[in-house]
Parts: sequence; C-alpha cells; structure tokens
Amino acid sequence: MAIDGIRSASASRLRTASDTSVNGTTAVVWAIFRVVEAQNDLAQGIGMGCNFGMEAAAQRMLKQAISERREAIADLQKALEEEPRGSSEGRLKGLAAAAC
Repeated sequence: MAIDGIRSASASRLRTASDTSVNGTTAVVWAIFRVVEAQNDLAQGIGMGCNFGMEAAAQRMLKQAISERREAIADLQKALEEEPRGSSEGRLKGLAAAAC
C-alpha cells in the first residue's frame, strides 16, 4: 500500500512537470520516465493476475495500469511533437508502431 501512495505522488509530480512549460528536452525526459513507470505498473498488474488469479481487484488494477500506460504514451507523443528540435515525425512513427 505504501508503494502505491509513493507511485501516486510520483505520477502526480510527473503530470505536473509535463504539463508546465519546460524546455522540450526536459518534457521528453519526464514523459519517458512516466512511460517507464506505467510499464512497471502494468508488469506488476500482470504478475498479480498470474499469482493471485484474476479477481475483480486484480482486473481493476490491470485495467488502470493499461489506461495509465496509454495516457503516458500519448503524453510522450505530445512532448515529442512539441520538442523544439524540428520534426520528430520518424520518432513518432516508431513510437506508434511500438505501442500497438
């Protein structure tokens, strides 16, 4: 339970950092970090489902982890689009392919 509270606080800081107007590189780094955190949460949800069965609580956790991962990937895509280093078209295509 304590870990969930820490992750929740961390996620809220990440959302705040990515929502504010920071330089493009910093926004991309925070967005990547958020994707990694979301991926870890997804792995934890899958592990809980495998170890404890797919009870209602585990299903809700897994659905939430998938939702957070999708949101984090969308935020990363937005950060890459807003990056001041010119076009990131190729990177976005690669990211979209990896997300599917």
